[in-house]
Amino acid sequence: MLPFLAALSDRQEHNIRDLRKQLASQFKLTDQELEERIPSNRALLFDNRVGWARTYLGKAGLIDFVKRGTYRITPRGIALLKTKPQKLDVALLKQFPEFLDFLKPKGDGHSNLQEISDQPEAETPLEVLDGAYVRLRRELADDLLQAVRYDLTCVLRAASRSGPSGDGLRRIAEGCWSSCRQNGR
Repeated sequence: MLPFLAALSDRQEHNIRDLRKQLASQFKLTDQELEERIPSNRALLFDNRVGWARTYLGKAGLIDFVKRGTYRITPRGIALLKTKPQKLDVALLKQFPEFLDFLKPKGDGHSNLQEISDQPEAETPLEVLDGAYVRLRRELADDLLQAVRYDLTCVLRAASRSGPSGDGLRRIAEGCWSSCRQNGR
């Protein structure tokens, strides 16, 4: 977040697109790095991180929204830069009451962001959600695969009991249905 705030230190209005370009150049990011996506593939990682930095800085009162996609540093932001902080992270932002209000639970008892890490390299909330989404999909796929394996095992057991008679298929189906009912499926 510190580079984002420092990029506004000239007290001029800056367009978010120009800020992204400036930050990408400052960090010497390659085209490949700029095209990297968050786990769900819904957003570009760099753009997402810049967006959350903008949100956090705005909620802390360090930058002002001038008009759509345009921002300017506030006197509070200038004052913070004058202290020459080594890093600008959530722990530092928590000194500002507006940022704490942003984190507080709303009327429904839920915070805007349930858990925000104080670590500077922490994932953004969208990255956390996307990671959780990917993990849940993986777990669901594993559960479904396990259920299919169970059902297939059930069918194979029934088939092995049906013998060579002509009504083997009926017995397979009945055996599978019976086993599944016994096991709560």
